[in-house]
Amino acid sequence: MKEGYKDTPIGMIPEDWDVVKLADILIEGRLGGNYNNGETESGLPLMKMGNIGRGKIDLKKVEFIPINEKYQNNYILKEGDLLFNTRNTLELVGKVAIWKNELDEALYNSNLMKMTFDERRVASNYFMNFVFNSKYCIEQLRNIATGTTSVAAIYTKDLLKLRIAIPTLPEQSKIASILSTVDDKIDAINERIIQTRQLKNGLMQRLLTRGIGHTKFKDSPLGEIPESWEIHKLSDIAIVNDQSLSNDTDPEYSFYYIDLASVKVGKIDFPRTKIQFKTAPSRARRILKNGDVMATVRPNLLGYAIANFETNEIICSTGFAIITPLQKAIGYFIYQSLYYELLQCQIQSLLVGSNYPAINSTDVENLRILLPPYPEQQKISEILFSVDQKLEVLQKKKTKYEEMKKGLMQQLLTGKVRVKVDLTL
Repeated sequence: MKEGYKDTPIGMIPEDWDVVKLADILIEGRLGGNYNNGETESGLPLMKMGNIGRGKIDLKKVEFIPINEKYQNNYILKEGDLLFNTRNTLELVGKVAIWKNELDEALYNSNLMKMTFDERRVASNYFMNFVFNSKYCIEQLRNIATGTTSVAAIYTKDLLKLRIAIPTLPEQSKIASILSTVDDKIDAINERIIQTRQLKNGLMQRLLTRGIGHTKFKDSPLGEIPESWEIHKLSDIAIVNDQSLSNDTDPEYSFYYIDLASVKVGKIDFPRTKIQFKTAPSRARRILKNGDVMATVRPNLLGYAIANFETNEIICSTGFAIITPLQKAIGYFIYQSLYYELLQCQIQSLLVGSNYPAINSTDVENLRILLPPYPEQQKISEILFSVDQKLEVLQKKKTKYEEMKKGLMQQLLTGKVRVKVDLTL
């Protein structure tokens, strides 16, 4: 055993730390109120289980109580309140997040528990927020969750038995400060990502409909466009699903396989290992080459990217439409144009199926695209590419700090790495 450490039910921790049950440090766990609510903005916003992320509040979807709904003031959130998600799916139940006044005023509902801790044992809710989102704590929460995959709960009687490693108050404060600094850095980078995406959206709005430096415009079926621009079917400038593997492909033929889950907006999670045709999924048929634009047809063009790999031994699911430009140089322009709102309106009108909407490859070929003269295509592509590069750099920085935070939490919240605490007055 490492000198200065002791063995405990949650692993080795420093000798001057304690392992306590949540019941020993929790003063109150108050569930929120039961309110009617909906997406129409009327009364106060209501935080629900979907708004609780890992450590942070998620405001992608916010619902509101009716304007005349009565509520108690003690259900209004205050800065620093810690919220525990008591009900959700089996995977998501037990999430914890801290309220940082993301909205001017908000309530929380009965699936969330607001926790208040003993100030003699716990330095701050910020420290406890990091604790609840640590690896060792998440593992315990998953073990006490009960229910089905889609509907699960963590009951208070079980939650109170949760074991937590507690350093001295000064060390708690120092740990929370270090991790909060990394959080602030991630938030700042994320804000720059949002601003850069907004910049790109503005540029696309202007460049893909008005072009660069035009003064003369004409009417078209897709609205007013520069006089020198043309409208083409995608099939005029590209081939859709140019090549596919046949059933008599050599069973030993090996390749990298990209499935639907591997492609997000502008990003491909490239597989690490090859598979053989004889063991490949039946959908492994589409041949992908560098410079091709790939888009999911099922579900409808929600994932899309442009291929840029060191190898050409890549096969995709038939759930993709593979768009091969007749002139490789215009691939990036097609990639950017294909998902602009003018084409998205066309795509929405072509969808088939309700539970899993899709667009077929023939309809992809018939999509109409605005096409400037080639030199202008290049300029527009260069501008948008430079913004994409900036986004990629920012995303890599964000990922770097997220990994750093994960490592720090693992080290600091278990005492594997100690922090220096200034005890001078």
